Amino acid sequence: MPHPTAELLPVLAGRLAETLTDQVRRADGSWDPAVLTAVAGALAERGDLAAGLFAVALVRAGDRYGWSPPWRSPLHRLRRHPVPDVRSAALDIAMVGRLS
Repeated sequence: MPHPTAELLPVLAGRLAETLTDQVRRADGSWDPAVLTAVAGALAERGDLAAGLFAVALVRAGDRYGWSPPWRSPLHRLRRHPVPDVRSAALDIAMVGRLS
């Protein structure tokens, strides 16, 4: 029998990912972009819902950096993620601005 809180895990993962998105957006450049892209890439490779949503939250910072290649790569991987909710969240991100 599954743990009683198991059905809450996707909801919690989604809420934590939203909080992470807010934190990254409010950071005003205090996060190292190389670290963000590396962590987003590693999380994207895990293949589970929580890691995928956290990767999406981090990669949203790519708009701040003009969607340069280090940001596009993890986003493209997330758009092919095995979890449909992660793919959907990644597909909702519009890469607008200057592409380098």
